[in-house]
Amino acid sequence: MARRLPGTQHLGPLVSIAEFKKPVYSLYVASLVINALALFTIYTYLTVSAVNANLSSDLSFDLLAIASAISAFGEIASGMLADRYGPLNTLIPATVLTAVVTYAWPFAANIPGFVVIAVLFGFAYGSVVAIYVQPFAHMGALEDVGLRIGMAFTLVTAGVVSGTPISGAILDGTGLFCGSTLLLSAALMAAARHFVVARTLEGGCGTSKWPFAWWYDSLLSVWRLEDIRNVYETDQMKANNKDPNPNQLSINVDYYINVDYY
Repeated sequence: MARRLPGTQHLGPLVSIAEFKKPVYSLYVASLVINALALFTIYTYLTVSAVNANLSSDLSFDLLAIASAISAFGEIASGMLADRYGPLNTLIPATVLTAVVTYAWPFAANIPGFVVIAVLFGFAYGSVVAIYVQPFAHMGALEDVGLRIGMAFTLVTAGVVSGTPISGAILDGTGLFCGSTLLLSAALMAAARHFVVARTLEGGCGTSKWPFAWWYDSLLSVWRLEDIRNVYETDQMKANNKDPNPNQLSINVDYYINVDYY
């Protein structure tokens, strides 16, 4: 079969330190690593905890099937919500739900309790894994998306392979599971979202004087999307040696991200 497009001779770098200098990228990668430390805990230990609660081994393995089946609905729902509200706006509550389920899991003592845990976790898990790649496409140049994803998931692998043994050690020592790491992951995702807002909007974090003003600035972002469009159009006109509209807003930012997408 004849090649439709010419091949590329430039494969690009394997690592870019410049990407990690972006606070939004570094925070989001850190949140994914921490998320990976705890996300697979229930999948690994759900059957063990069910057997310890005197459930039959057959039913214990059925819980994994239930969680896997329900995760498909979570993937569909999160994709629809992410398309409307943005991936980070969807990932944060999904991660919080996963953390809450992890905290509630040790209190399950009968069949209905374990089924509820399996259903809720399956939905939350599917919601997380379906869309946590999407934000990388909006953190810089489009041609560097593969580089950003590759670097991030190289680090996430460390969380995946070490999370289950750490969870087992915590379980042996305290009898609890590491839901707190998922809450920390959600907090870092929220921080990453704020960096998007702060770097894109004039008057973002660091310019307001009153305490906790960054929460207010983040809320203002919802109503300032037209300013972002004006920024882009103004700088594009400057790049084309045209006089920008004086009524348009010009802000010096490194890249443009639609705030409503986050």
